[in-house]
Amino acid sequence: MIRLLHCADLHIDSPFSKYPPSVREKKREDVMSSFRAMIEYIISEKIEICLIAGDLFDSENPSDASRKEVRAGFERASGCRFFISPGNHDPYTENGVYATFNLGENVTVFNSEHIARVSLAPLEADIYGYAFTCRTMKSNPLSELRVANNGRINILLAHGDTSSAISDSCPISTSDIMECGADYVALGHLHNLPGINKINETYYGYSGCLCGRDFGELGEKGAYLCELSRENGFFTCNSVFVPFGVHKYLQEEADISGLADDESVAERLNEISKINLWAEDCSVRFKLVGRVASEYIPHKNAISAMTRGLRDVEIKNETTPDIKSCRLENDMTLRGEFFRMLLPMLESGTPEERTRAAAALRLGLCAMDGGNLDEI
Repeated sequence: MIRLLHCADLHIDSPFSKYPPSVREKKREDVMSSFRAMIEYIISEKIEICLIAGDLFDSENPSDASRKEVRAGFERASGCRFFISPGNHDPYTENGVYATFNLGENVTVFNSEHIARVSLAPLEADIYGYAFTCRTMKSNPLSELRVANNGRINILLAHGDTSSAISDSCPISTSDIMECGADYVALGHLHNLPGINKINETYYGYSGCLCGRDFGELGEKGAYLCELSRENGFFTCNSVFVPFGVHKYLQEEADISGLADDESVAERLNEISKINLWAEDCSVRFKLVGRVASEYIPHKNAISAMTRGLRDVEIKNETTPDIKSCRLENDMTLRGEFFRMLLPMLESGTPEERTRAAAALRLGLCAMDGGNLDEI
């Protein structure tokens, strides 16, 4: 039996350039801390093989500090062999990190767009892999693969895109996976589709990214611990997801029906956080829903500032105005006229039209009141 860890898309040294310096450094530390947590797990669990299915680094030329810390991590886990398939963010290039920097004696980096094989004699296993050699790869190397020995455990390490047949990041189809002959295909590239599947006799899947970096990467992030074995000619794979992300990005729906001020909304969000036991290791995007008084406009920044315990809070307002109890219908000012103009769409429009009309009402009332449109 082989115990291996399948991870991908660590994106170490991500620049986070759109954030202020203090936030930028914290996010970079989150990513590196998640890598350190994985290394500690590999050491404590005596993992034999770690497969990194691309984008270990966010670029082919990470900082000296990042590459040295990664090497130190690999060296600490000296009992594990690391295999890296360079991806579209960190391709294998002549002047890139993989060609110019020694990551350690226990690290194997695939360096060609053509599939290569590494034989692990004591483990009765073969590792196959390839590399991006530039930022794009429109061809698919899986058609080249025909395993050398069906009696061994055959593992393919692949950075590629199963979501699009016309992807420029190595498009891979389930037919490619089914026909390649591998027992286990460790995929990287898609950050939000973790899960190990099976087609015919081949197990395959994405591990997802190791640590969420923003609200586009929601939920627990980590890697898969897999136990692979072949007995009496039959291959089996048992896998379990292991979380390593030190910080989580979450999204939660919050019904604020009946609330009429920012303080009450913030308290509702604090109650939700407390129930879910969320703390500083979480950033939460709250989607506000429900019916609120047409005159009330939730102010995102003010509400965020009043939430407690979380690192970051993002507010997305998808509430609808309660037109039945609205005083604006009889308002003879411009505010009332604006409301009456939108009323038919608010009452009987399609769901999309009602959403647009509600957003228009919030923006219009805020503008007429001299408010900050960025706040809503």
